Amino acid sequence: MNTPLPRALTSVFLLVLSCVPLGAQPVERAEVEALRARVRELELQLQGLMSRLDRPARGEGRPEDREGPAPAPAVSPHAPAASEAVRLRTLVHVDARTFLAGDGRDSLLLRRARLVAEGTVAPRLRYYLVSDFGGSAVSLLDASLAFDVASGLQLKAGKFKSPLGMEILHPAHAVTFTERTLVSGLVPNRDVGVALAATGAEGRWQGTVGVFNGGVDGTHTGNQDFDGEREWVGRMVTTPWRGSSVAAARGLTLGIGGSHGRRRTSEGRPLGYRTPGLENYFLYRGTVVADGAAWRLSPQLDYRLGPLGVFGEYVVSASRLSPGNGAATRSVRHHAWQLTTGYVLTGEESTSTGLVPRAPFDPALGTWGAFEVVGRWSEASLDAAAFPHLAAPETSGTGARSLALGLNWHLSGAVRAMFDYYYSRFEAWGGAPTVPGVVRRPDESVFVSRLQLAF
Repeated sequence: MNTPLPRALTSVFLLVLSCVPLGAQPVERAEVEALRARVRELELQLQGLMSRLDRPARGEGRPEDREGPAPAPAVSPHAPAASEAVRLRTLVHVDARTFLAGDGRDSLLLRRARLVAEGTVAPRLRYYLVSDFGGSAVSLLDASLAFDVASGLQLKAGKFKSPLGMEILHPAHAVTFTERTLVSGLVPNRDVGVALAATGAEGRWQGTVGVFNGGVDGTHTGNQDFDGEREWVGRMVTTPWRGSSVAAARGLTLGIGGSHGRRRTSEGRPLGYRTPGLENYFLYRGTVVADGAAWRLSPQLDYRLGPLGVFGEYVVSASRLSPGNGAATRSVRHHAWQLTTGYVLTGEESTSTGLVPRAPFDPALGTWGAFEVVGRWSEASLDAAAFPHLAAPETSGTGARSLALGLNWHLSGAVRAMFDYYYSRFEAWGGAPTVPGVVRRPDESVFVSRLQLAF
């Protein structure tokens, strides 16, 4: 079979074989550069050939992609190709935690071990499943169907990430640090619901609105409703100067997210809030129940300029809670904000969806992947009205401040090593009893390293 694709694959294979050093013969720099250039050229040719092979034939695919008016639907629907029906991906995070100060315990941790299945099961209809085998039990994190109603309009139903917070929506394989900020502790994670998303021309804006069972701060909800109430969630993001001739303006994205609903029962209130070392710095009393309106508001920004990336977020989370046993409800309002920045030392472009090094790790060729330095500051301020009836001042604080510094080493598009240092300080409730010389919650200092495999 004499087609361009096998010839291109053969060329790449032979080129890779030619790059393997024999014995202890040194590799000249000019020769290495020539080989790199040839590899990039063949990769581009291969990508072009693959896109031509994957392109649907004339008359197939989505109606809006066909030439001329769309024909009437056929009696039997078009069956997706085998390559479209099932696509499998995996994500593994192995962490090592070393506490230099604080109450945490040193440990090796399988933080995530996820299997992702996605595909197209009918024209315009796709599914998405995420199972997690990390931790002590297997869980189904995502299970959703997405229907492309029209060009730029999608309807999604099932269990998926609530469209509210910015950082929480960053995919797990592309997080800037091993742990998310104090801000993400105040927004919902995954929830069961239905959402409609619209995207404007050239991707300049995107809006999402949905109705959900009601997500609890910083956690995944269960697979069924716990109180019969509903929560409306919405988010709008815009890249106003996406097509600008000024490069410095094109990478600015502004957004705002919010939610409003009612929550009841003990399942409607958070268990508490955690530090970057995964230790609780605030816990509600076990008798506390949610009983009334709850809302959130979160302005956001993201800025990318070449290797520079900056994103920030502020969130306020308000709810009505009762100490239980028929006691009167109390309104609490928690606040948090964060600012994260990173710079890719090797020159690749910074993105929120993951970084692929131009030259993957290969000591034989003298290439070491991509390196990114990152830093952030985050603060949380918890409502003093929660004390002492909703939370015990002896074990919970009214706020936290956290500094994080890190280095991300991208060995390839699939393998990454992360090295992060976190330092956190905590504030105590002013009315709490004090003991001279005794600190109820010491400062936390922890070093976390991670090996990531994602493909």
